[in-house]
Amino acid sequence: KPVITCPANIILSACTPTATWSAATASDNCPSVSVAQTAGPASGTPIANGSSATVTYTATDASNNKSSCSFTVTRAPVLVATCGNTNPVLYFGYTGDQSSTISGTPTGGTGPYTVSITMNRPLICNFINSAGDEIFAPAGASSTTNNTCPTTGSNTVAPVTYKTSVAAGSSFGVNVTLLANAVFTITVTDANGCTATCTTTVYAEDVRCFAGNSGQHKYTICHRTGSTKNPCVTICVDSSAVNEHLAHGDVLGSCPKSGCPAPSTTAGSRNAQSVSPADDQAIVGKLTVKVLPNPTSHYFTIGLQSPKVEKIKITVLDVLGRIVETKTDVTPNSTMQIGDRYHPGIYFAEILQGKERIVLKLIKEGK
Repeated sequence: KPVITCPANIILSACTPTATWSAATASDNCPSVSVAQTAGPASGTPIANGSSATVTYTATDASNNKSSCSFTVTRAPVLVATCGNTNPVLYFGYTGDQSSTISGTPTGGTGPYTVSITMNRPLICNFINSAGDEIFAPAGASSTTNNTCPTTGSNTVAPVTYKTSVAAGSSFGVNVTLLANAVFTITVTDANGCTATCTTTVYAEDVRCFAGNSGQHKYTICHRTGSTKNPCVTICVDSSAVNEHLAHGDVLGSCPKSGCPAPSTTAGSRNAQSVSPADDQAIVGKLTVKVLPNPTSHYFTIGLQSPKVEKIKITVLDVLGRIVETKTDVTPNSTMQIGDRYHPGIYFAEILQGKERIVLKLIKEGK
C-alpha cells in the first residue's frame, strides 16, 4: 500500500471562520500514486462556532492499493460577553438605594480572558458640595484609570478598568454610586484576541435635599422604597422627576414619623400637597403611570394616562438587565395587568411614549 501523510489537526479561534490546508501527500514503491479528498469539508469552507469536522484523504497506487488518513478542524464556541447590573435605578443621597454592581462574564471562545468595563462619561465630582462625588470602585482590577475624584472640580476623562486571567463563567465587576445616568460597556477578549461586547445602563438622580442653598429648585418627596424595614424615606427631586415619582406611588412632602402616606391619584390630591397650579399643570400634562399594588405577590395593575394619542411601549427587565416582557402599541389612558408569572424579585418597567420615558421599580413577592 502507499504511505500517506495528512496535515496536523487544526484548531480555529472563535473569530476565525475558515481554515485552509494543503492536501495530504503520499509515496509508493511504484509510480503513478494519486491522492484525493474522500470526506469532510473542502479547504476554505466556513466552520460553525463550537463544531468539529473530520477531513479524510485517500491515496491509490497503480495496482489499486489504497491508504487513508484523517485530521480534524475544530472551531471554538462563539465568544459571549454577558452584562450584569444589580440595580439599574439609583437615588443618590438615599444610601439604601444609591449603588449598583456592574459586571461582565465571559463564556465561549478560549480562556483565559481579559474583561474591561468603561463608563461613557467622566465621574461627577464635588457636585453642589464635597459629598457630591460619584464612585467607580473595581474589585481586584489589573488596571484602573480616571476613577478618583479630585479635591475640587470634576473628573475630565471617563473611568475604565480591566482584569486579566478571568476564567470562563467568572465575573469581574465594579461598584458604582452615581448622580446621573450612565452607560457601561463591557468588553471581553479571549486568549486568541477575539472580542465581544455588551452594554448596560444605570438611570440615576440626585435626591439630596439642600434647603434652598444649592440654587436648584427641588420638590420634597416621600419616596416608597419597597423595603419592609424602611418603607418610606424623604428625598428631594428635580421638577422633571416629580411625575415619575408620583406615578410610582410617592407623595409630595416629607414623610410622617411613622408609616407611609396614601399615594395621590388625581390632580386635585396633588394640589392638596402644596403644588402650585403652574407646577401641577406641568406634572399632569405629561405621561403618568400608576402601578398598584407594588409590592405584590400576584400581578401588577398598570394605569397609563397621557394627553397624547401616540402608542406606548412597555419593557420589563430583571435586575440583570434581561428583558422579561415587552408590550408594544399600548393605548394611552388604559389599564393592564402584568407579572402574574414573574418569579419573586425586583424588576424594572420602562414606559416609553415618544420622547417621554418613565422607569418604575416593581417588587414581586413570594406567594
